[in-house]
Amino acid sequence: MAVKYASFIYNHTPNHHGLCPVDIFNGATVPRYRLQNLHVWGSPCYVLDPQLASGGKIPRWEPRSRRGVFVGFSTVHSSGVPLVLNLNSGTISAQYHVVIDDEFSTVSSLAPDDIVPDH
Repeated sequence: MAVKYASFIYNHTPNHHGLCPVDIFNGATVPRYRLQNLHVWGSPCYVLDPQLASGGKIPRWEPRSRRGVFVGFSTVHSSGVPLVLNLNSGTISAQYHVVIDDEFSTVSSLAPDDIVPDH
């Protein structure tokens, strides 16, 4: 998945002449606004609970989202639909209601002298 996403970024990033490999291959210019939608591979993301996404309600103290890992974009769906690794089940699926944390600000970091917890 990482190599596939890296090749996607390489093929859609313009060179010093302003052309992407995809532009040269297709003979037409790919819209550059798509570069704003690129994310860091492996960054944490949060998927909205399916019951909330369908317009339902959940109890007050239940989590509204679940954590996942961004692993690229779906080739089956629209080009902007991210693929998310579910940390509980280990499956990868396309998710529509996602917030991606490109800066890893929601993940705690350890100091050099801290002990890594066993999970």
